[in-house]
Amino acid sequence: MKHFVIQELSEMDGGYTLDNKPLTNFILNVEKVIMSDTQMVVYKFEVVASDDVYTIEVTQLKLNKTKFLQNLPVCIEDEKNFYDLLRKTILHMKFSEEDIWYQTNCNGLQKIRNRHMFVFTNGSISKDGFHKEIYSGVGQMYIPPEAVENVDKNKEVIEKLFQQLNRNPRVFYPMFFMNIMAISNKYFKLNGEPSFMKITLWVDGEYGSGKTELAKAVGNYTFGDMEWQKFILCATGKRKQTLQCLACSSGSVFVLDDIKNERVRDRKNSVRNLIDDCIRSVFQGQMTETLNGDATPKWLDCCAVITGEYMDTEGSQNTRILYLKIDKFLSESGNSAALYILRDNPMWLTRVCCGYIQWLLKIMEESSFSELIKGNLEQLRNSEKIYNGFGGAERLNENSHMFEMATLLVGKYFKDIGMSEDFLQCFHKNAIYSIKTITDDTFFLLGGEQMIVYKVFERLFLKCSIRKASYIEDPFLYSFFNIGERAKYEQKYFCIDINEDFVWIDDYKKSLLKGSRGENEQYDENPCLIIRAERFQALFKEEINILLEEDSLSSAVADNLMCNLLKKLRKMQIIYKMNRPDSALGRPSPDYPVFRSDKFVSCWENASDDDEHFTNYEPTLQINTKLPCIRILKERMENEECTNDNITNWKPYNPEPSEIFKCRKAFINNKSLYKE
Repeated sequence: MKHFVIQELSEMDGGYTLDNKPLTNFILNVEKVIMSDTQMVVYKFEVVASDDVYTIEVTQLKLNKTKFLQNLPVCIEDEKNFYDLLRKTILHMKFSEEDIWYQTNCNGLQKIRNRHMFVFTNGSISKDGFHKEIYSGVGQMYIPPEAVENVDKNKEVIEKLFQQLNRNPRVFYPMFFMNIMAISNKYFKLNGEPSFMKITLWVDGEYGSGKTELAKAVGNYTFGDMEWQKFILCATGKRKQTLQCLACSSGSVFVLDDIKNERVRDRKNSVRNLIDDCIRSVFQGQMTETLNGDATPKWLDCCAVITGEYMDTEGSQNTRILYLKIDKFLSESGNSAALYILRDNPMWLTRVCCGYIQWLLKIMEESSFSELIKGNLEQLRNSEKIYNGFGGAERLNENSHMFEMATLLVGKYFKDIGMSEDFLQCFHKNAIYSIKTITDDTFFLLGGEQMIVYKVFERLFLKCSIRKASYIEDPFLYSFFNIGERAKYEQKYFCIDINEDFVWIDDYKKSLLKGSRGENEQYDENPCLIIRAERFQALFKEEINILLEEDSLSSAVADNLMCNLLKKLRKMQIIYKMNRPDSALGRPSPDYPVFRSDKFVSCWENASDDDEHFTNYEPTLQINTKLPCIRILKERMENEECTNDNITNWKPYNPEPSEIFKCRKAFINNKSLYKE
């Protein structure tokens, strides 16, 4: 601040004097503050009274009309004379560039004095360093000036930070990327992508899993005060205070902690409304609620982290979040050790993010950078859509692209400052893994049980056996007079063995053709996939248990899914039903011929009564071959990964092949997918 020398007054013993008579018991320092949005001038006075120092901001109107120091515990002997001389002096005072400060009305990326700056509560970052004279003064977004370091020191800090993040990239990397996206989203907004890099991460976990500690350690790179304490807001606080903090969060991550599924309806609705306001405001880049009666839109360029029990919101809101489940996170020693180190070294994350800010401010001035980013984004959007088949698929793919873009940006930053190739490869591998994991988790959440079922089917189709039924003509077809009554193909190849998983029939109508002497054979191309109901439920349960062991699924969701599983699969149009007049859903698993390859006879003639059960009719499921994951089975069959027909010993003595034919026909007839 500039020392304030008032015309006609002298200084003595820590105060101003007039004609050698004490006038005040304090002296003043002053700086000129220009409000960047309105260009209004505000004078910031520092009042030094003995051992006490007070700071007060005064507009030009207040300077001319009021005795603005009257509420401070200071003494002025002749107020009229003192204020007249003060006003006269300051109106003619010349301020150097160093004594003029700039205060913005928001945080984050903005243009100040014709150059891009990244503004915080207590200062700003340019491509060449920290500037305390340009600040916002709003919110709890403080940055230590020492966090803006040179490249060599930053490389050391990056190594230290990622030694800890690499202990558990599934959890730590998404939290880190939230900071990068919060920093970057205003740049994308300036380049015509107003909703890109704007996302809310929901961190869900049981009590004591480490959600709050994780949010404090890696959730936000800025600090809540000048003591460099991390600031997160509890969901149980006042709604107005929460929204005010959110409105000031541009350029950083807004953290809302400790969401609970309240039992009292009013409190539950209040929390749900607060969550909706947060998610919607972040996505739209604008506060959905007016604050302090101000109807002016509060523009917002930030990301958000919500910790606590997941609460289902509106359908459109669900697609604006990514979901990270961290049950048992702290119970693993590696995680708790990493969290302890990160908590004790909060400057690491801040320094890495500040270094990224400086790099971004430099490179965004290059004309080729904008085209490079647009090209990469277009390439991501034109790539294969990983998630399909439900209402939020398009948005989830876009959310995945946000994390992929953050990976590209940070990877380029690390490469430009000279990080080692080994470091870059490890970072890229862990980033891809974390993105796949978190988007898969969100995929399950958004589609509920159906998405979990799809994941189980993908796993089953990758590992289970699959036999492609063969079309072998019946050698006895022409030995019988009544040729039209006999099936054209040997029926045993279309049955299921007790030890098999899936059987694929290229066209079930063709498999049921009757013998014909040169007549045209008419049939549709309708593949059929079948599996014994008992075998399927055992395989499905096994995969669910694996998901539970991997912490990819909660026990409550698993138990609910396994309850009435076949009924749910019918409603999801994953398996067919047999139409029945007494049930809307019908039977899920009609009977189908099943052979027991461990009980066979050498030929039909010497079959005995003991072999009468060697061919059974068991409940069997027909799977919908329109499922997207059916491609896995098709690829396996194309690569000849299906089992061979090893059924030469299947002797359908009891019942006759004609009875098997009738059973198979009954299985196919009168079946359909369930539709509401």
